[in-house]
Amino acid sequence: IIKHEWFKRPNPGQKIIPLAERKLGIDFPEKEQILSLMYTLEEHRNKLIYGKPSEVALEAILKAFDKLHSIIKEKMKDLGEEIE
Repeated sequence: IIKHEWFKRPNPGQKIIPLAERKLGIDFPEKEQILSLMYTLEEHRNKLIYGKPSEVALEAILKAFDKLHSIIKEKMKDLGEEIE
């Protein structure tokens, strides 16, 4: 089970290991970039679900999602799996 709350962006200078790192506890290619994109999506999820996000916010979220999707798609293809 992966929960969205795990992807709250850590505070700068935080001494405790970020929640996503503690819960997942694994290393994988492009981990930092993937987590950064997940943090961006989590930061804006409430506005997407419950509010009215600005056009700029929507573009930033869509860009982050598209980048995350392309990374995952590429990694899955390397493993012999195709996703759309």
